[in-house]
Amino acid sequence: MGKVMQEGAKEAAAKVRGEVDAALGRVTGAMGDARRVATLNVVASCVACLAAAVALWATVH
Repeated sequence: MGKVMQEGAKEAAAKVRGEVDAALGRVTGAMGDARRVATLNVVASCVACLAAAVALWATVH
């Protein structure tokens, strides 16, 4: 009886671990996407600042 309960607990733990691992995989993928978007936003802001600096320089000279 105890052995059957122990085997059931092991199976349940394995299923829970599999679901947690799958959920973490989805979260990790979303974090990677967010990091790429953030990097592109930083690059875009640098380009915008450069364009503003060129416009200011053209106006002053």
